[in-house]
Formats: sequence, structure tokens, C-alpha cells
Amino acid sequence: MNTVAKESFNKIKEVKAKLRDDKNNVKLQEELLNINKELKENALKMFSDESAIKKFLDNIGVFNNYTYNNQLLILFQKPDYSFVASFDTYKKLGYSVKRNPDSITIVRPVMLTTVLDNRTNELRYYSDLNKEEKEIYKNRNDDRIVYHSKKLVSFALGTVFDITDSTMPYEEIKDKLYPKVTDENADYYIDAVEKVIKDNHFNLEYNPLQGKEGYCTFKENKIVISDKLTGVAKLKVLLHELAHSLAHTNLKDNYADYKKDRGRYEVEAEAISYSVGKFLNINMADDSLAYLYSYSKNKDFEELDNSLKTIVEISSNIIKKINDKTKNFQFDYNIDNEMVK
Repeated sequence: MNTVAKESFNKIKEVKAKLRDDKNNVKLQEELLNINKELKENALKMFSDESAIKKFLDNIGVFNNYTYNNQLLILFQKPDYSFVASFDTYKKLGYSVKRNPDSITIVRPVMLTTVLDNRTNELRYYSDLNKEEKEIYKNRNDDRIVYHSKKLVSFALGTVFDITDSTMPYEEIKDKLYPKVTDENADYYIDAVEKVIKDNHFNLEYNPLQGKEGYCTFKENKIVISDKLTGVAKLKVLLHELAHSLAHTNLKDNYADYKKDRGRYEVEAEAISYSVGKFLNINMADDSLAYLYSYSKNKDFEELDNSLKTIVEISSNIIKKINDKTKNFQFDYNIDNEMVK
């Protein structure tokens, strides 16, 4: 395992042990958050290498059941990964994990519900309420104890393994795990994306366009695509504009923000369409990699973190929606779901 990652996970375990005895200790909770943030900052340093960005974007679709943070951690710990799953998942698929594997650690936030006890005007954890108090909380007509918020109090650590540490023959089965879109079957996936766009309450039009292949306007809640496009080329543009419509809803009442930060919005939309396209086994141009690499070099941790999170979450969202629309057509896609919600 990556040395930096290993040290961070050991620190998390130490703080978690202390929190078991003092779960309301704010300093320990902050320390846990800081360890996780430092771990992520170290992981993001990988993107000083353009090949790391390519690896990350290429595999968002493959690992779309994993959170953004865990996709970062997987790449950070094992840059040459190809497919990861838990021990139980390999077992369910009929395979096993080899002896002495190079394990990969993933992290799941542990959230606790806090309630406001209006009898004493104090915040409490729901888990600390007694049976009678929980009944008060559940009664919507009783405001003595009400919901306040969810609070991050810890992290659960899980373990996954790369396929090279298993008996699963990835090269033999990878084509059965993911769809493969060509001009011959592109219309089926185009139809699926069109339905996703409409489900998102956007109108879709195909019109003659000069100097562009498509655009998304929040003012009219409309996506317009060039009527000259067909096949895979048409699908790529639909994905790009769908990415805008899902990722950039803040532009609905603030188009000036797009003009001010056009580069970020276009990089995010292009990276999303690239990642979804790679999942669909479409031959995607590497322009989006260069755009994201150039963009990432000039951004601080928070800006890059926010953009990458957007790219992963929207890509995974689109993939899930396409899978749902095409579930009677494409191969079954049932990869590791545990611990990653």
C-alpha cells in the first residue's frame, strides 16, 4: 500500500479508537476530518501527471458505484488498477481473492443524526435518546424533540482488491461487463439519453446550427443539437450538453457566471462526456484530458476538488440513468455496491 495512505489510515484508526470512548469530543472529530482532508490533498497531487488524469477519467464509469473520494483513494493506492471489488463480491461472482493480496482501503463517512431537544434547548444525538424520547421524536405533532441535522462523527474503513489479486479473468469477461456503442447501435443509446434529458425537464430540439454542434440554455430549459449529426458523433454532443444541464444548474439565474468562468464549466462538461463515453466504449478524443490537465495546474485544492467531485458525481449519475433506460438491451452491470453509498 502507498506509504502516505497507510500512515493516514493508521491515524484514522487511532482517532476512531479514542472516539469510541468519547464520541462527543469535538477536537477528535475535527482531527479526523483534517486527516481525511490531508489524505485527499495528497491524492490530488497525482494530477500533476497527465497520465493520472487519463486513468482517473477512463475509469469513472468502471467504478461508478464508488464515491468520488474512494475513486481518488483507489487510484492513489494502486495507480495501475483495472477493476476492484470486495472479497464478498468476488465470492458472489464465483471467484476468490489470492493469498497475501495488495489490499486497497476505502473510506465511508459515518453520519449521526442530531436532534434539538426543545425541553432543554440542547442538541443531542438521536442514538442517545431513550425509548420514550424516540417516540416523541417520531411523533410529527410533538415538537418537544425535532430533527436538527446530520453530523459527520467518524469514518468506517473497508477493504477492496484489484482483480490482479483475484482469480477473476478480467480479460475474458470485461466485454460482458460494459456496453459497446458503435454507429450501428448508437440510436438506441441516443434514445436513452434523449429520455434522460426530458426526465430532467429540458426540451430537446434538432435544428440547423452555424459554427457549433449544440448548446444548452438554462433560460429556456432547452438543449439544441445540430440536425446534421448522426450516430456516435450525435451521442457525444448530447452527452456534453446533458452534462451542462445536470452539473451547472447554478447558471439558471446567473449566466454572467458562465462568461466569467467559462473554462471551468466547459472542462467539467467535456470531462463528464468523456468519462461516460469511455464507459460506453466510445472512442473519445483526448482533448478533454488536455483541458482538464491545463485547468488543474492553475487551481488550488478546493477548486480542483469541487470540479473533480462534480465530474465524478454527474458522470456516475448519467451512467446509472443510461443503464436504467437500456437495462433490457445491454449486458447486466452489477458491480460492487457495498460500502460505497
